[in-house]
Amino acid sequence: MNVVRRWSRSALLARTLLVVLPVVAVAAAWQPPAAPFVVVLVVLGGLWAAMPESPAGPVVVLLVVAWWGARVDDPLAPGVLVAAAALVGAHVAGVLASYGPARMPIGRAPAWLWVRRGLLAWLVAPLAWLAARALDDAPDQPTLWTVALVTVAALVVAAGMALREAPTDV
Repeated sequence: MNVVRRWSRSALLARTLLVVLPVVAVAAAWQPPAAPFVVVLVVLGGLWAAMPESPAGPVVVLLVVAWWGARVDDPLAPGVLVAAAALVGAHVAGVLASYGPARMPIGRAPAWLWVRRGLLAWLVAPLAWLAARALDDAPDQPTLWTVALVTVAALVVAAGMALREAPTDV
């Protein structure tokens, strides 16, 4: 416990969010998950908080998304927008927590940069939710989902290529 006392307040906040926000994402379904699932989620969230660069982060996010897809009665309920915000917030907190040791405070500039990026990333969620709600009553169209997946993949690759930094010679 002495180790935690030496953490900066900003690092403590970011690391606390790594444990709390995935639970908020699950609670947004208004459907109680099994107790062992919550225990696993909290333990993995604690591992993510202790080691923000570990694979625990993506595992936590994937567990929450898989639970929403497999166990929630109505995965298109409005609570999914809260869950998306919580998962994006957890990702941002994980990125900020990984910037340095826990005793080092997180600077304002990187914090605001990543908060803005997270908000922009979350703006996709309401649009995707509206599209999914509109297509919910349509007959199954596997071709549509394949085209959508290929389009999203192409956009991600294009954005990655457009936003990458030029190599610098030192």
